[in-house]
Amino acid sequence: SALLLGRPPGHHAGGAARVGGTGDAGGCAFAGGCFANNVAVAAAAARATGAVRRVLIFDWDVHHGDGTQQIFYEDAEVLTISIHRFEHEPDGFYPSAGLPKHCGSKAGRGRNVNVAFVYAEGGYGDVDYAAVLVHLVLPIARAFAPEFVAVAAGFDSARGDPIGGFGVTPVGYTAMLASLRGLPSLQDRGLLVALEGGYNPVVTADCLEACLRVLLASPPDAHPTAALVELAKGAQRAAAVSLAAA
Repeated sequence: SALLLGRPPGHHAGGAARVGGTGDAGGCAFAGGCFANNVAVAAAAARATGAVRRVLIFDWDVHHGDGTQQIFYEDAEVLTISIHRFEHEPDGFYPSAGLPKHCGSKAGRGRNVNVAFVYAEGGYGDVDYAAVLVHLVLPIARAFAPEFVAVAAGFDSARGDPIGGFGVTPVGYTAMLASLRGLPSLQDRGLLVALEGGYNPVVTADCLEACLRVLLASPPDAHPTAALVELAKGAQRAAAVSLAAA
């Protein structure tokens, strides 16, 4: 496994400029303070070795990874999954991209998965992300069977970040990371965690430390999804309470 402490972030940087910003794929060459798409470069480098064919890029940054989506939008062998905040510009939330209907095209149709959280008071936290992982991300990832996983780890989705407005904690991040590290198709190869956004230095440092401990764990967690499943139960309980109140 590897941890990339890169600045600036990279997931808004695409493969080529586009005009108007209305295409399904999104992204442009240089955008959102990003110049090189680190997870895309890592995916390309891994595939160039010949030892890896299928790559999963999972992005938990609060902003949509529009550049990553654009680069791999027609690629059948790279699965891109993004969980992010969505609101329409001009008064919305950058980059106002990443709708569920944008699911890839041509050979890559079905290989681009967007989970767009429309902002609600208090944002979304551990139980919400865990529910998405358990019921959507992990089943898709297991079926795809990636041989390499790169995580676009933006900690602006963390509780206490001044921009994101969400509430993920180190517990949530480590549960997600452990579950990805435990994908059977990886065969204990490990994965890459690449730093993306994060604008509260103390919060970002705490989350990074927690994730690094997951990467350094040897052997990996024998029950990698246990913590995630337990968190997801919290979402089920909250939904039950909400329905009862209604």
